[in-house]
Amino acid sequence: MLIEHETFGPETGPPRGRSWDDAVFRWCNFAQLEIEGQMIGGALLGCELREVDWYRGLFNTTLISHTTFKSCIFRGTSLGSCELVVCRFEDCRFVLDNLQGPCKVENCVVVETAFDRCEFIRESPRHTPVFVNSRWYGCTRRECSGLEGIF
Repeated sequence: MLIEHETFGPETGPPRGRSWDDAVFRWCNFAQLEIEGQMIGGALLGCELREVDWYRGLFNTTLISHTTFKSCIFRGTSLGSCELVVCRFEDCRFVLDNLQGPCKVENCVVVETAFDRCEFIRESPRHTPVFVNSRWYGCTRRECSGLEGIF
Protein backbone atom coordinates (compact mmCIF):
# COMPACT_ATOMS: atom_id res chain seq x y z
CA MET A 1 0.00 0.00 0.00
CA LEU A 2 1.43 3.38 -1.03
CA ILE A 3 0.98 6.29 1.39
CA GLU A 4 2.18 9.64 0.01
CA HIS A 5 2.44 13.24 1.18
CA GLU A 6 0.77 12.64 4.55
CA THR A 7 1.60 14.23 7.87
CA PHE A 8 1.15 12.31 11.09
CA GLY A 9 1.40 14.33 14.30
CA PRO A 10 -0.17 14.90 17.70
CA GLU A 11 -3.48 15.93 16.10
CA THR A 12 -3.77 12.92 13.80
CA GLY A 13 -1.72 10.31 15.65
CA PRO A 14 0.15 7.64 13.73
CA PRO A 15 -1.49 5.92 10.76
CA ARG A 16 -4.45 3.87 11.96
CA GLY A 17 -6.33 1.01 10.42
CA ARG A 18 -3.56 0.41 7.94
CA SER A 19 -1.08 -2.40 7.82
CA TRP A 20 2.36 -0.85 8.21
CA ASP A 21 4.24 -4.07 7.58
CA ASP A 22 3.96 -3.81 3.80
CA ALA A 23 3.30 -0.06 3.45
CA VAL A 24 5.48 2.26 1.42
CA PHE A 25 5.57 5.74 2.97
CA ARG A 26 6.76 8.31 0.42
CA TRP A 27 7.30 11.96 1.27
CA CYS A 28 5.51 11.62 4.62
CA ASN A 29 6.18 13.49 7.86
CA PHE A 30 5.94 11.97 11.32
CA ALA A 31 6.24 14.48 14.18
CA GLN A 32 5.90 14.39 17.96
CA LEU A 33 4.50 10.87 18.09
CA GLU A 34 4.75 8.02 20.56
CA ILE A 35 4.67 4.72 18.68
CA GLU A 36 4.71 1.33 20.35
CA GLY A 37 5.70 -1.97 18.76
CA GLN A 38 4.76 -1.15 15.19
CA MET A 39 6.46 -3.01 12.35
CA ILE A 40 7.49 -1.45 9.06
CA GLY A 41 8.47 -3.95 6.38
CA GLY A 42 7.97 -1.86 3.25
CA ALA A 43 9.77 1.44 2.80
CA LEU A 44 10.30 4.97 4.08
CA LEU A 45 11.22 7.10 1.05
CA GLY A 46 12.00 10.80 1.37
CA CYS A 47 10.29 10.99 4.77
CA GLU A 48 11.04 13.03 7.87
CA LEU A 49 10.59 11.77 11.43
CA ARG A 50 10.91 14.49 14.07
CA GLU A 51 10.64 13.99 17.83
CA VAL A 52 9.25 10.48 17.46
CA ASP A 53 9.52 8.22 20.53
CA TRP A 54 9.45 4.67 19.15
CA TYR A 55 9.22 1.83 21.67
CA ARG A 56 10.21 -1.66 20.48
CA GLY A 57 9.69 -0.87 16.82
CA LEU A 58 10.56 -3.47 14.24
CA PHE A 59 11.98 -2.53 10.87
CA ASN A 60 12.14 -5.82 8.97
CA THR A 61 13.63 -5.87 5.44
CA THR A 62 12.72 -2.20 5.22
CA LEU A 63 14.16 0.12 2.59
CA ILE A 64 14.83 3.50 4.22
CA SER A 65 16.06 6.00 1.65
CA HIS A 66 16.63 9.76 1.70
CA THR A 67 14.88 9.92 5.08
CA THR A 68 15.76 12.24 7.96
CA PHE A 69 15.35 11.45 11.65
CA LYS A 70 15.57 14.45 14.01
CA SER A 71 15.53 14.23 17.82
CA CYS A 72 14.00 10.74 17.78
CA ILE A 73 14.26 8.19 20.58
CA PHE A 74 14.31 4.51 19.72
CA ARG A 75 13.76 2.22 22.73
CA GLY A 76 14.69 -1.40 22.04
CA THR A 77 13.98 -0.95 18.34
CA SER A 78 15.28 -3.55 15.89
CA LEU A 79 16.44 -3.09 12.31
CA GLY A 80 16.79 -6.47 10.63
CA SER A 81 17.96 -6.98 7.05
CA CYS A 82 17.26 -3.33 6.24
CA GLU A 83 18.84 -1.01 3.70
CA LEU A 84 19.48 2.58 4.78
CA VAL A 85 20.54 4.73 1.84
CA VAL A 86 21.47 8.42 2.07
CA CYS A 87 19.68 8.97 5.39
CA ARG A 88 20.40 11.42 8.18
CA PHE A 89 20.08 10.95 11.95
CA GLU A 90 20.38 14.13 14.02
CA ASP A 91 20.24 14.22 17.83
CA CYS A 92 18.75 10.70 17.96
CA ARG A 93 19.04 8.25 20.84
CA PHE A 94 19.03 4.45 20.56
CA VAL A 95 18.44 3.33 24.15
CA LEU A 96 17.33 0.32 26.18
CA ASP A 97 13.66 -0.61 26.43
CA ASN A 98 11.98 -1.10 29.82
CA LEU A 99 13.17 -4.75 29.86
CA GLN A 100 16.78 -3.58 29.39
CA GLY A 101 16.88 -4.75 25.77
CA PRO A 102 19.03 -2.63 23.45
CA CYS A 103 18.29 -1.49 19.94
CA LYS A 104 19.68 -3.89 17.37
CA VAL A 105 21.07 -3.40 13.86
CA GLU A 106 21.45 -6.84 12.27
CA ASN A 107 22.24 -7.88 8.69
CA CYS A 108 21.72 -4.33 7.43
CA VAL A 109 23.43 -2.39 4.65
CA VAL A 110 23.96 1.28 5.53
CA VAL A 111 25.13 3.54 2.69
CA GLU A 112 26.12 7.22 2.81
CA THR A 113 24.15 7.80 5.99
CA ALA A 114 25.10 10.59 8.42
CA PHE A 115 24.86 10.40 12.21
CA ASP A 116 25.18 13.75 14.03
CA ARG A 117 25.09 14.01 17.84
CA CYS A 118 23.53 10.55 18.22
CA GLU A 119 23.78 8.12 21.13
CA PHE A 120 23.78 4.32 20.90
CA ILE A 121 23.61 2.35 24.15
CA ARG A 122 25.75 -0.72 23.47
CA GLU A 123 25.93 -2.17 26.97
CA SER A 124 22.93 -3.90 28.52
CA PRO A 125 22.36 -6.34 31.39
CA ARG A 126 21.46 -8.95 28.77
CA HIS A 127 24.84 -8.56 27.00
CA THR A 128 22.98 -8.59 23.67
CA PRO A 129 25.12 -7.30 20.78
CA VAL A 130 23.80 -4.15 19.12
CA PHE A 131 25.56 -4.28 15.74
CA VAL A 132 25.57 -7.72 14.09
CA ASN A 133 26.72 -8.58 10.53
CA SER A 134 25.91 -5.13 9.13
CA ARG A 135 27.89 -3.37 6.42
CA TRP A 136 28.61 0.36 6.38
CA TYR A 137 29.65 2.25 3.22
CA GLY A 138 30.53 5.93 3.08
CA CYS A 139 28.79 6.78 6.36
CA THR A 140 29.79 9.67 8.61
CA ARG A 141 29.45 10.37 12.30
CA ARG A 142 29.95 13.58 14.23
CA GLU A 143 29.81 13.99 18.01
CA CYS A 144 28.23 10.54 18.51
CA SER A 145 28.66 7.97 21.25
CA GLY A 146 28.36 4.23 20.78
CA LEU A 147 29.40 4.18 17.11
CA GLU A 148 33.12 3.96 17.81
CA GLY A 149 34.75 1.14 15.85
CA ILE A 150 31.64 0.46 13.75
CA PHE A 151 32.61 2.49 10.65
